Amino acid sequence: MTPIINLSHISYNYEEVSALNDISLEIYAGELIFFTGPNGCGKSTLLLQYQEQLIAQGIEAEQIIAINLEDLDYEELCEYKALYKYIQSRLHPSKTTYIFIDEIQKVPEFEKAIDSLYIKPNVD
Repeated sequence: MTPIINLSHISYNYEEVSALNDISLEIYAGELIFFTGPNGCGKSTLLLQYQEQLIAQGIEAEQIIAINLEDLDYEELCEYKALYKYIQSRLHPSKTTYIFIDEIQKVPEFEKAIDSLYIKPNVD
């Protein structure tokens, strides 16, 4: 099976601060991936690197839904039904949609939204 995302030896710096140092990871279709760790350890940077990798592989920007729940623009999505409706309304009708949610723990019962999206066709 071929991974949909294959990052190999990724490093990323913000000026003199290392956000990622020699990270390698493969993600396969159908996998649900969660990153945990303290603030500033590189989780958000890693999500951005994955998105850039998808675009470099020819995935259209319209196929990527990226939500950072630290951004007040997304505050209304901190309720699982609102999050689900928002994502569902942006799913690509005929191609795989890749969903990235930063700070998902801010949504009580987020598992309900994720489980419901996971059973939809063309969602990764």
